[in-house]
Amino acid sequence: MSTEPIPGRDQPFGEYFKALRRNLGPMTMREFCSIHNLDHGNLSKMERGLLPPPRTTEKISVLAVAVGLKPETPEWQDFVDRAYASRGEIPPDLATEEAIVNRLPVLFRSLRGGPVTEEEVRLLMQLIRNS
Repeated sequence: MSTEPIPGRDQPFGEYFKALRRNLGPMTMREFCSIHNLDHGNLSKMERGLLPPPRTTEKISVLAVAVGLKPETPEWQDFVDRAYASRGEIPPDLATEEAIVNRLPVLFRSLRGGPVTEEEVRLLMQLIRNS
């Protein structure tokens, strides 16, 4: 295993994925892609930010498995969330929660510095935590 630091939360998904891949040990991208039956060209473009992460959770999961993440762990969920966020999308498990979706304007208003009550933020956070 390499000791390359994993990028922080503000790093683009491609850089994050690349750091996880490199932490697996010394192997070329072609070797990595061959082992996991991934397209070298597409993966290279994703790591460089020229292609977004895959669109579906199933395909994102293939990448997560390839970099050694275990399903149902916080690291796995973070990986999936980063992929969807990178695409500018809400993870499907949250997007189907009507109560959360209905409260998203509160989050958006808060991010833009608009007026948001403490109660609105507390309720949104509670909904997200309980999802």
